[in-house]
Amino acid sequence: MSEMHDYGQSNSGTSLVSNKTYDILKPLASLYFPLVLVFYGTLSQIWVWPLETQIMATLGAVQVLLGGLLTAAGRSYAKSADKYAGDIKVTEAGAIAGLIAQTGFVDPKAKDVVFRAVTIPDSSLPPS
Repeated sequence: MSEMHDYGQSNSGTSLVSNKTYDILKPLASLYFPLVLVFYGTLSQIWVWPLETQIMATLGAVQVLLGGLLTAAGRSYAKSADKYAGDIKVTEAGAIAGLIAQTGFVDPKAKDVVFRAVTIPDSSLPPS
């Protein structure tokens, strides 16, 4: 039986927010907050609602804050190992021995699943 080698890289940190949190905040910051801002601004002009300037400035500040946090989270994610779903285990002969998922069940056919690239040393490749 061949000895197993792990040629995957170790995790070098985690992202600022989880994928689920990012997926929730992204449409809030890029779609819903601008919609609410324009909707409220328009109606407050038509109906002469009080504190229009303060409310519009507050909503705008929250939107800018969310945008900044999402930008930082995106950069943090790009630098982290969180984008990888697991490691590929390779035998000494160079055959893939298995996919080791880091969390729960991972469907290799899923579009958002990425496994780390594996470098196989020349000495472990089968002869041609």
